[in-house]
Amino acid sequence: MGTWDAGPYDNDDASDWLEDLLEADPAEWSDIIAETLTAVVDWDDYLEYPEAAEAVAAAAVVASQLPGMEAYAPEMFADDEELDFPESLRDLAVRALDRIVGDESEWREMWDGNGDEAFDVVRELRAALAG
Repeated sequence: MGTWDAGPYDNDDASDWLEDLLEADPAEWSDIIAETLTAVVDWDDYLEYPEAAEAVAAAAVVASQLPGMEAYAPEMFADDEELDFPESLRDLAVRALDRIVGDESEWREMWDGNGDEAFDVVRELRAALAG
């Protein structure tokens, strides 16, 4: 696993997930994001890092379309491209982020004690999505 920074796309798992998303038909993006987030929300056991990292990236893509959250837009998005995600993705993203920072999460264990920057990113995403 390669992680080079605390941003939502700054690790191999999230970067690969984002690349796959961008290669898909934009009409399918909502479904792909929903599947990624649902996998984490429905995860019964110890949540593994790859799935958590992908869900953080998915939540960031959704949040990037909210006012004031443009900084979370992936660099590969066209500057003038606005995506119309259903409201249900915001709620699903909040639930996934709560699962990621909760107990039984490798993502939480990895970042716990390694600075607050990654937690700050997740908190900012969650606040925007829940707002």
